[in-house]
Amino acid sequence: MANAHGFVYAHHLDTYKKNKSEKTEEKAKERRENREERRDMHRKRDRKTKGSSTNTVKEKNKAFNMLLPKRVLERKYRDSETRGKLKKKDKNAVG
Repeated sequence: MANAHGFVYAHHLDTYKKNKSEKTEEKAKERRENREERRDMHRKRDRKTKGSSTNTVKEKNKAFNMLLPKRVLERKYRDSETRGKLKKKDKNAVG
């Protein structure tokens, strides 16, 4: 490429510039070729693989989780044989 006089010949120049439609076509073609890679990259991961749950999941389960102990106690009390033998305490009684 270099010559003694420092001239640049026309065949050494790369002056072609793509227009907008050619650029978009090229990008679309590239996306189609890498479609599976991109899909895997943006695929949501399974929650079981991570250590803890997100705040939204915790808030969804909060109401149910607060009721669980109550349900367990109710079931335990309902199934117990001593249910009929319990005495009611007088609220006004001291001691």
